[in-house]
Amino acid sequence: MHFKEAVTLCLKRRFYTIHGRACRAEFWYFALFFVVVQSAVFALSRFIPIVGDLLFALSFIILLCPLVCVAMRRLHDLNLPAAIVVVPLLLFVLTLVGGDVALRAGDQQLQEMALYAGVILGLLLIICLALFLKAGSAGENRYGLPIHSCADFLHEEAALLKQRQAKAQELLQKKSPFNLRR
Repeated sequence: MHFKEAVTLCLKRRFYTIHGRACRAEFWYFALFFVVVQSAVFALSRFIPIVGDLLFALSFIILLCPLVCVAMRRLHDLNLPAAIVVVPLLLFVLTLVGGDVALRAGDQQLQEMALYAGVILGLLLIICLALFLKAGSAGENRYGLPIHSCADFLHEEAALLKQRQAKAQELLQKKSPFNLRR
């Protein structure tokens, strides 16, 4: 899988998709895209005071969703539950909110708690990154077949569509008043 293919797959076809699997290339290329875009928007935000900060926050929120989804699919590739991503994500949000509240309140204890939460978050991120570096499980696992390219994804998507159509057809035949097999 190439850079453009991975970014296109994550942004166009699998933006909010958490089912299935994501190979290492898909995850790391999209993570690189996320870092590059966020760095560029952050640099731009320094030149445009208020609008730049809003643009940075907006782009962060918009790109965070597909990043979390591809991370969940990456864990599926390792035959691990996607819930592993939820803990660092919640801790990240709590650290941001708690740190902001602590700084505004000037409470030393709250600031220390936010600092400890940030350290724990850093350790969890290192563990997650180490997991994302591992090779995925070979062959089919409980989350499906491995996907190494857009063609694999399209093949998987077509197979799922055929399964759904077959189930729908089966249900229609069972519920049809003209079904003579009763």
